Amino acid sequence: MFDQIRNIHAKSYQENRTLSFEENQIISQLTQESIIGYNKAFKDSLKISDQTIRLGVYGIIVHKDEVLMVKTQSGSKSIYNFPGGGVDEDESLAQALIRECQEEINTVVQVKDCLYTAKSLYKHEDFPSFYMFNIYYDIEVKDKEEFYQKKLAEDTKWFPINDLPRDEMLPIDIEFVESYFNICNS
Repeated sequence: MFDQIRNIHAKSYQENRTLSFEENQIISQLTQESIIGYNKAFKDSLKISDQTIRLGVYGIIVHKDEVLMVKTQSGSKSIYNFPGGGVDEDESLAQALIRECQEEINTVVQVKDCLYTAKSLYKHEDFPSFYMFNIYYDIEVKDKEEFYQKKLAEDTKWFPINDLPRDEMLPIDIEFVESYFNICNS
């Protein structure tokens, strides 16, 4: 699938043109199929002896050099992270992310490209019986104009990409930020 997507992009680049509507539709379909593939690959491996792995999916929305974050409770800490959460049983990664975004930011999203997967399992200090493994996706809101103009919930906030609330973020999310946005610890 990745080769097919790359070939479509390469063809439009070689022909010095933007992607057609049909090409964008094909890429969207292939992306959704790859998300299903990710889900199948992880589904059978969510147990390590007596430890459980919590598979989390998070959506990244960037608008005017700001990224949307949600304040939530994580064990004993109040943190900021990206819209998303844990994948329920019998739910695809895309379905989980769409559900979580509906719950947290009250909007319908389309799951686009996979941006990043955690480099390792993360153990949360308040939950010793399980590990976390996060996957981060580019997401797009269905009605952009309405979404960017509406008043956000009190626990939802736009942060400049270069000024994220690191002291209120989990290490697994900081790993993503530093790698994807190429932001060094300061």
